[in-house]
Amino acid sequence: MTDRTHHAVGVDLASADTSFARDGAAWSEITALGDNNYRIRLGGLLRPTWMLGVCNGLAKNNVSIDRAHARRLSHDASWIAELHVVALADASDPLQLPLISFAESGPVEGSAPIALRTYELIESTDHAGTLRLTFNAQDSVGLLGSLLLAFSSLSLLPVEMHIETRDKEACDCLWLATKASGKPSAKDKLALDTLLRSTVQH
Repeated sequence: MTDRTHHAVGVDLASADTSFARDGAAWSEITALGDNNYRIRLGGLLRPTWMLGVCNGLAKNNVSIDRAHARRLSHDASWIAELHVVALADASDPLQLPLISFAESGPVEGSAPIALRTYELIESTDHAGTLRLTFNAQDSVGLLGSLLLAFSSLSLLPVEMHIETRDKEACDCLWLATKASGKPSAKDKLALDTLLRSTVQH
């Protein structure tokens, strides 16, 4: 059962409406910051593909991710995430979005084409061995969800994400691990590099 409450927080009580929801071991909090900007906090025990579901849900409701940081906690595999989003024209009310349901939804077809400008893929010792991917691309609603879906098809999932939009350009960094053993192999890196090279626009 989901427990949902609404209350005012912050100094400016007139504009800082907040929606909170909890479902089992997962929770979400959405705060209106003004000028169609919102802050989303999400955490708890979430399925490995939760960010893919959240990205797809936001994109379908015309809500764009401006910047975000998400990290899987090593001690219990729970997550903590903060996203700053913008409600675009004809967007649904972000305060009413069922974020936990989005996080629990299964993979669906990507909503945006993948067209990267540049990328760098290196092996990292972070999170007990990951592939660190940094990339630039023209920002579009659904871009991150499409990328995560493509990574999932290679059995790669993010364990940490830094998402930022600068002058309508996505400048993101993701740490990717495998669904099975965690640490990606040389074969995993080659498969991902091949996929990424096919998306670079010259």
